[in-house]
Amino acid sequence: MAFLWLSEKRLIILIAFIFAGLLLPFVAPKVATERLSFTFTQKEHRGRQIEVGGARIDTSTTERLRSWGKVTRDFTEHPVLGFGVTGYGFLDAQYFRVLIETGLIGLFMFFVLLVSIFRLTYHNFRDALEPFDRGLSMGFLAGFIGLLVHAVGANTFIIVRIMEPFWFVLAIVIMLPELEAEAPGEERSLKSLK
Repeated sequence: MAFLWLSEKRLIILIAFIFAGLLLPFVAPKVATERLSFTFTQKEHRGRQIEVGGARIDTSTTERLRSWGKVTRDFTEHPVLGFGVTGYGFLDAQYFRVLIETGLIGLFMFFVLLVSIFRLTYHNFRDALEPFDRGLSMGFLAGFIGLLVHAVGANTFIIVRIMEPFWFVLAIVIMLPELEAEAPGEERSLKSLK
């Protein structure tokens, strides 16, 4: 959806998405379809599963939803500064984790950081002149939006294997305007060497 929003070739991307969506049930790996169906077809475990919209969900999703409820109750004990980093226990949801560990101040600052990243990279995407720079910025923005959604049910922004490439590519995208501004001078200096 992010590519659909960011791309100038929306019709082509929309057609590709529709085509991929129609093919997906036939080409998706069996393990992926089994995991998706498992969310709603896991064998019943009394007291360990809840129903959402009339459907019984798996124990993993149930525990995640229960932990969100527990956070909303426990949050009132330390609403401003939270329980401290790693002071609350395991929680597999980034936004709830930031709230319970760092309180309202930390959650506000986390959102300021996320909004700043989005605004700066969107600005750089919009103003990029080179196709490569535009593509890199668009890919980063689409990935960033995906990570924001992923963070609803996972600790996305503290997982090292996600954050190392994230911060590296973010640094490149942030520097693109300066790199583009320097490019003509570099070409001139290279020509003078010949």
